[in-house]
Amino acid sequence: MLLTCSPMHSSPHPRLLALLSLLLLAGCEDAKDRDLRRIDITRRIGRLAPLPTQARDVQVYEVSNTFASSFWLRFEAPAGSIEAFLAASPGLAGVVPQRMCSQEQTAAAGALAMRPHPPLPGTVSLSVSTGDSCERRDIQVHSQLPWFDVGQVRTGRLYVIPQDSDANGGTLVVDDERHTLYVAVSHS
Repeated sequence: MLLTCSPMHSSPHPRLLALLSLLLLAGCEDAKDRDLRRIDITRRIGRLAPLPTQARDVQVYEVSNTFASSFWLRFEAPAGSIEAFLAASPGLAGVVPQRMCSQEQTAAAGALAMRPHPPLPGTVSLSVSTGDSCERRDIQVHSQLPWFDVGQVRTGRLYVIPQDSDANGGTLVVDDERHTLYVAVSHS
């Protein structure tokens, strides 16, 4: 015996699949909107320009509570786009970047000079030039962000975004070899 279903008595499975698909698409859109919101907040806290149109592999993360918020942003872009972004960012106006020390300079500075105390939990230490020597700068990181690999930067620049009257500030690192920009900002 052959069984057939008429349109009037169709299975609820296609409708269920359509509903689940709609919910999944809505969830994806929410994630995209959430990331765009996080990028916007990161830019506002750091007083940064809009991301370059050529920005790719954009990653953003947020940790917030009642008293403070921290944001991490990473993107890749052509060198010229990164320079235009830096020049157009009001939070970096007048900020002189510190250059990363080469491995040779870091070794010459010695382990004790670079690490007078252990790195703070949740930080990565960068070796930056202070003219004729190198010193350590700790950058806030989050352990669950493998893409925020700022500790791998060997040739680059560190910008300290000064705090404003609302306690918004942070750091920005440019990896000049990989054309990658890292931003860590916070508000408290």
